[in-house]
Parts: sequence; C-alpha cells; structure tokens
Amino acid sequence: ATNVAGEVSVRTHAPLIGSSAAGSQTTADMGNANNNPLYPVGNVMVGLVNAIYGSPALSFDPGGITLIGEVEWDNVFRVTQNKALLMPGRSSNSASIDAEVEPAYFEVLPNLELQFPVSLSYNVAGNSEWNAGMNHGTGTATASIVATYLQNWTAQLSYTQYFGKVGTNATQPQIQGMADRSYLSLNLSHTF
Repeated sequence: ATNVAGEVSVRTHAPLIGSSAAGSQTTADMGNANNNPLYPVGNVMVGLVNAIYGSPALSFDPGGITLIGEVEWDNVFRVTQNKALLMPGRSSNSASIDAEVEPAYFEVLPNLELQFPVSLSYNVAGNSEWNAGMNHGTGTATASIVATYLQNWTAQLSYTQYFGKVGTNATQPQIQGMADRSYLSLNLSHTF
C-alpha cells in the first residue's frame, strides 16, 4: 500500500536568523517581541510532501520492506522588520530530503520480530534564513536494529552520523555544528 500526503503552511511574524548585531539591547531600547523586536522578522512559507510504501512479502524478506520519503522546502517570502540584521550568507529558499528503508522480519524466533531501519536526511539546497539547521550539504545518516518481543517489549540500538563541513559559523555554507561527532543509543521500552 502507498500513502502520499502534502502540506503548505504560512507563518507570519516568524523570527529569522540574525547577525551578531541582532538582539543587542541598550537601556534606551530594550525591545520586545511584538512591536519592537531586536532581530529580523518575516513571513515564511513551508511546503512538504511525504510518502510511505509497504511492500508485500518478498522472497528475501518475508516481512516486506517499508519505504518512507519526504521533501521539504521553505521560503522566506517577506522580511517585515529589521532586514539589515539578517545573517549574511543565508538564502530565502532552502530544501531538504529525508528517506528511510526498513526491512522487517517476523517470527525470527518465537514471538520475536526484527526491523533494520536505515535513514538519510540531506539538505539539498540553500542555507535557510529561518531554520539554522538547514544548511546545504549537511545532514544525518542513521542505522538501527529494532527487536520486538511479544509485541510489547522493544529494544532499539541506533547509530547516527552527522555530516557536512564542521563548524559553528552559520554564515558559511555546508556548516554542520555536530559533524565532528556521532552517537550510539540504546532504548528499551515496554507497552501495557
């Protein structure tokens, strides 16, 4: 079965990514978020399309494979206040893609199911003026092993790797604040 969905939303008076001069308060001008923000403000449109597909049983994977994908685009279509305080090097349009493949194996042992999800998130275009984490050429890759026992105990071991140029200067393209690290997580849950 396949499901496809989409969404378009507009956010007005959204805080945008400011330069180092943004947010500077003085005793004469303390600023406020409603009518005197000390950072750039604008209107943002966000669109996304996502899809999920579940395959039937396959000869090499009797549990089938689930494919999930999403494309997101955002656009700062109007800066309404403090345009001069925008962070240089950012772009009004940006886009990202996310994809996941999850093979499933049922009854590997009595009452035990295994899934092996692998996912990739990649920022394909632009350095967003609205979302500091959406920088072209950055993203994450995650591989997991999920074991479910008796349909109420779940254990998940995941490894996530960040990629893109290491750094914290958000004005430069391909900056990933966490590219110099990765992490391993183990989760155990029980439902009642």
